[in-house]
Amino acid sequence: MNIALRVTKRLLPSWLRVKLILGYSSLKSWWKYQDSTFPSHIWIEVCTQCNRSCWYCTNSVKAIPEKVMSLATFAAILSKLKEIRWTGPIGYHYLSEPLLHPDIETMVAMTKNALPGSMPIIFTNGDHLTLGKAMDLKWAGLAKCSITRHKPVTAEWEQRMKDVCAVDPSMFTVTDLHKSELINFAGVIKGLKNQPMNKRCMSPKRVLPIRINGDISLCCCDYEQTHTFGNVLEHPILDLWQQMHWVVLRDDLMGGVRTLDICQNCTGTK
Repeated sequence: MNIALRVTKRLLPSWLRVKLILGYSSLKSWWKYQDSTFPSHIWIEVCTQCNRSCWYCTNSVKAIPEKVMSLATFAAILSKLKEIRWTGPIGYHYLSEPLLHPDIETMVAMTKNALPGSMPIIFTNGDHLTLGKAMDLKWAGLAKCSITRHKPVTAEWEQRMKDVCAVDPSMFTVTDLHKSELINFAGVIKGLKNQPMNKRCMSPKRVLPIRINGDISLCCCDYEQTHTFGNVLEHPILDLWQQMHWVVLRDDLMGGVRTLDICQNCTGTK
């Protein structure tokens, strides 16, 4: 799968590539779980802190107390993912900087050992990404490292990212956040554009976020964790996913009906 993603990135336009990936994900979910809406990505919040406090991020409004997930807890979550035969992308963040976890390379290696068919992905601001760490992550089994340029950045940062990307240009990539439309995280961030809240939201299909304590949140926009659907350390993931009240909520969101307060105040619609 990793090879296919790299090849299609070079040969296909981005819009077609996205449609094909989402279509493949839906078919795979139906085959494995008899549910085409099962998420295509899983994010595990391995730490809560970030070294930056960007005005367009919730960390600038209300910082979450700093916590780090233990390797024992991480292993327990991996065992739950093994139960559902997970072979898709796995991220290591929620709204945090995953490279602040002291054992992030070990976690990537544990992921590939427990779930050989999975695709470990790191989303990072690059501030703590060195050439040595990039090499360690690659050899640990990393499939993708998406580096986001958050201004301000220094000439040293730019050169370091250039060196990192040279390790494997298809694995390490840099994107400029300010070229994308920012969302207001359920109304938490003031000063960002609001828009009608009658558009569908696909977040529940795209990402299953597992918080640092094992709780499942609706999406990353639920910054204060006001809506939780159970704990993966206590219940099987598929049992949690198939709870009727959660099924109805997801169907409503994907149909453009926003009933929760955080959804009505959110400008995230993709």
